[in-house]
Amino acid sequence: MYQITAFKFRKIRNYLKFGDILRFTAAALFMFFLSGVQAQNKGFSQINCDGTENGIVNGSFETGDFSGWIVTDLSEPFFPLMVMGSGVQTWLGFFMSTPTDGTFEAFTGFDGNGPGIISLAQDVSITPCTSLLTFDYRAAWELSMFGATIDRHFRVEVQPDGGGTALQSWMVLTAKAGTLVDDTGNLSEAIDLSAYLNQNIRIVFAWEIPEDFSGPAQFQLDNVHLRAPVIHASSGENGTISPAGDIAVASGGTRKFDFTPDEGHAVKDVIVDGSHLGYLADFRFSNVVSDHSIRVTFFSLTAQSQPPVITAFTAIPEAGNAPLNVVFSATAEDPDGGGIIQYRWDFDGDGIFDTATTEGTVSHRYVVPGDYPVTVMVVDDQWEATVSNPLLVQVSKPAVMEIPLPTVLDVSKSFGSVKGELSIVSNFVVNPFGEPVTVSLVATDADGEVLATLNQVLPAYGKQLVDLSGFAEVAYTRVKLQADHYVILATDMAVSNSRMWAHLPTSLASSLLIPHIAGTSGWQTLAFLSNSPRYNLDMVIGGQSHPLGNAYLPFIDLGAMLPENENEGKAWGKAIDNPGNPFSDNQVLSGFQVFFQTDGDGAAMELPGTAAETLYLAATNFNTADGWKGLALTNPGSQPVTAVFSFYKTDGSPAGSGTLTIPAGEKLAGAFAQLFPDLDSDAKWARVDADGPLAGLQLLGGSGGGIAGLTLNRCPDTKLTIPLVAANMVASVSVTNPAEMAADVVLSLTGSDGVVKGTNQFLLNSGSASTSKIADLFPDVELTDSDYLMLKASCGVLATVTATNEAGTTWMGLAAVR
Repeated sequence: MYQITAFKFRKIRNYLKFGDILRFTAAALFMFFLSGVQAQNKGFSQINCDGTENGIVNGSFETGDFSGWIVTDLSEPFFPLMVMGSGVQTWLGFFMSTPTDGTFEAFTGFDGNGPGIISLAQDVSITPCTSLLTFDYRAAWELSMFGATIDRHFRVEVQPDGGGTALQSWMVLTAKAGTLVDDTGNLSEAIDLSAYLNQNIRIVFAWEIPEDFSGPAQFQLDNVHLRAPVIHASSGENGTISPAGDIAVASGGTRKFDFTPDEGHAVKDVIVDGSHLGYLADFRFSNVVSDHSIRVTFFSLTAQSQPPVITAFTAIPEAGNAPLNVVFSATAEDPDGGGIIQYRWDFDGDGIFDTATTEGTVSHRYVVPGDYPVTVMVVDDQWEATVSNPLLVQVSKPAVMEIPLPTVLDVSKSFGSVKGELSIVSNFVVNPFGEPVTVSLVATDADGEVLATLNQVLPAYGKQLVDLSGFAEVAYTRVKLQADHYVILATDMAVSNSRMWAHLPTSLASSLLIPHIAGTSGWQTLAFLSNSPRYNLDMVIGGQSHPLGNAYLPFIDLGAMLPENENEGKAWGKAIDNPGNPFSDNQVLSGFQVFFQTDGDGAAMELPGTAAETLYLAATNFNTADGWKGLALTNPGSQPVTAVFSFYKTDGSPAGSGTLTIPAGEKLAGAFAQLFPDLDSDAKWARVDADGPLAGLQLLGGSGGGIAGLTLNRCPDTKLTIPLVAANMVASVSVTNPAEMAADVVLSLTGSDGVVKGTNQFLLNSGSASTSKIADLFPDVELTDSDYLMLKASCGVLATVTATNEAGTTWMGLAAVR
């Protein structure tokens, strides 16, 4: 231990200042300190991302001095900035210095003739293997006895190479005036410097001394590293993780970890950064810029006590044309008297469980034809498990899908006299599969006669603008899109100062619900329907039927169909296709509705084909403090329906609840503030549980006059696509996890050619929601309107994207689709 045996002192505000002469025992080393700018060392190590090299010279001060560092101290420090060893104490009761790496550390009294700055700096090169700055520190101070009035700070700065005005600063520690802290304990910090990749910069450790000798303190700094991020990977008994150990990953890189249970065992739990994710087949870290940890545990499938018994396993339906929504249900009993804690589902028979649930019901959508042997593993509270026999789901290839598209011609006929000049009508088609698809565009006249055909080939996972320029010389009335397998369609429309996004579903229905119709107070409601002219269409509004026959109708003015004296607050509708042949398949309807103000913004939402007893108000980048939210719930049935709303904050904690009763055949609509007056302003999303089927939508209003709309989601999913991202606007993506377990979420930004341009992976705890600007999720990628997002999660989640212009006068919203 170093011992201070003599010192020069000066009385400053009733306490002693250590001065210039320090005498140590014979076993100690004499070291001298620098009180000016020392010559800098610009020798940089070559980092190989093996996790052992350091981009900082003399980062643990083991030379016994400040070699490689640029040192600045006060002219009269309380205790000078020095390289020290163990056992130093500047004030009675403070901690004894103890290096955290090796024999020495940097040590300062963190006080003196201020105001001034004590600093250590070094010019460094940031590469993918030296992008993470880590260091250890420890502090103590007495700022309660000697008149301190201003807080002291310890911060880290990035300056240009050679020094200059700070480019970025991180406040690491604040010593508050009027407080006494004998020991903060050993602390560690990690700072991501990947924003400065392939640049030379100066890193500065700075201690701010804002007053003159206002109270004794001490501070030690050690183990300073510039290195690659490290993933600490480990496993429990009865299985392995690969790779294992401390795995260095280049900044922004990706690393996948595979889990291999021993024979007779299965994965029990995957723990990532302390969050328990439950069962996963594997895990991939993407865009790694900081340290992480992953641990996997296993359990025996052949335990001595009895495994659970599966009493029923069903699929409804078991067969149908793609895209096919199937609801799986499993029930089980534990002979030992315990409970069932988990159901793991393998939807495609590949031996890998695709998702896990805590309840025995799950839904899955099949969009590729084929025969799928589905199994479920049931796990009890003793981690004993039973796997079901396969249940075969047969998905047939549908007939060529045919979806009429909204065009400039359609919109100008319907909007032109109301909204003014048409700006844009763009239809986009996304191929969510790993094989190319040919899309045909068919131009017809009003009678359905084909005038011309264009073919476009979408690459695997590609996205294209539907290009109608080839029809420039054709006097068409309607354009239909044909494809031989499932694709995703989205429309981007702008009229005057309104801009609207809509998903045009390619899953067809025999009828469509229109949850809300506005026809007064400056609002109008239109509907675009995809029915072919060869079918007969009826529109039922306010209980009155409006036969529309088989005439071509670009957009239908729903507000004009409202019965006289109809209460707009209760108005809703239904579109019904009536085939001439009662034995024909009349699954031909798809479409979206549009709300707009004559002199304001507008919103568009897909029309649901069915109602449901469970609905979700997905998270957006709005909350009620930023603008307003409105809700419309429609009960198409013959009995009243009571709906229980459970609201949650971003972190998954409860934000309130409410109950609404919707009379038979009616609609309930209003702003959240009216419907739920006691709702916490931090409410981010909600689950709706009803005792009968409901359909609905939510509207979002911004303070600048913008408005966006979303159809209430009925089915969380593990694979989702967001077809529009609005590169020229402020666009954000929100992901909600309504499941009772944490979700591993991977967002992939994909270009028009199907190539992934960037990925971002994060953990989303049960009940929580995450909202980020898309540009922030992919900072090194140039975002274009040709891009889209693909999402994959370890359990069913919801996702939305919202975008606004800088003024907030235009808003768009779109829900992710499967």
